[in-house]
Amino acid sequence: MKYYYDITLNFNELPINFYEWEKSDDIERILKIKVYKVNDLKDYIGYNIEIDLEDDKYVLCDGINSIAIEVINGKVAYLSYLTYEDEINVCQMVRKMTVTNISYKKLTKRKIIHDLRGTLIVKNCLLAALKENNEYLLRYMYLQITNKDSKDIEKIKKFLIQDINSNLNDKYIDLYRKII
Repeated sequence: MKYYYDITLNFNELPINFYEWEKSDDIERILKIKVYKVNDLKDYIGYNIEIDLEDDKYVLCDGINSIAIEVINGKVAYLSYLTYEDEINVCQMVRKMTVTNISYKKLTKRKIIHDLRGTLIVKNCLLAALKENNEYLLRYMYLQITNKDSKDIEKIKKFLIQDINSNLNDKYIDLYRKII
């Protein structure tokens, strides 16, 4: 274990890439944090885990990637990806370290979201608009996306829900800007 000094983190239930951090996030500057070298980070990111570390904040690194964890009551409560500069510095630092075996227990699988934060906002807003069941809005959305008109509201909703979830493209971004 070594210490890393002056790091900026953004702890959340699911980690957010540093380039998606927003001013409204609870971004923390930590002056001194413990760093451990581990074999693999997949379990720490992919599962809710019970861990054998005291309640505190730590950085775990496998030499290629890093993740910061916040342990509360023996469980990893929050995660944070590192900024680009901190990631490089931590990875260079741990290359000279030996692997620490941290005992942990997988509890439940985390739902990993691979979409970017902005894409998720657009998707969720459009899906919420569909739930309003406003016939005029549904027909307008369908027309903007398909260039076809239809009066079958159930068909429109079914199509738009499926298409938004599987094919969110620039047409939907433009539609979002028009209706929100």
